[in-house]
Amino acid sequence: MNRINNEILEKVLQVLEEEFELERDQLTPDVNLFEDMELDSLDAVDLIVALEKLFGIRAEEERAKEIRTIRDVVSFVEFSLNQNSKSKRAFSKP
Repeated sequence: MNRINNEILEKVLQVLEEEFELERDQLTPDVNLFEDMELDSLDAVDLIVALEKLFGIRAEEERAKEIRTIRDVVSFVEFSLNQNSKSKRAFSKP
């Protein structure tokens, strides 16, 4: 199992609870958002938009399409934060 960033996980769980009215006790890192939680493609778009706002990230569409589990969501956010950080450093160099 991959380690999971608990700070990001907590925020993702909060979004899933508040935006999609999912029960916290059912939200484990490996739960499938589409099969187990019955989210659909419109929900996936709403989730990405909520994550972009919450974390100040810009989502890569191809990478977002790979999301299936909560663990995938956390990895996606970590990747996006890292990409944003790299972009900012590239633009701030003299």
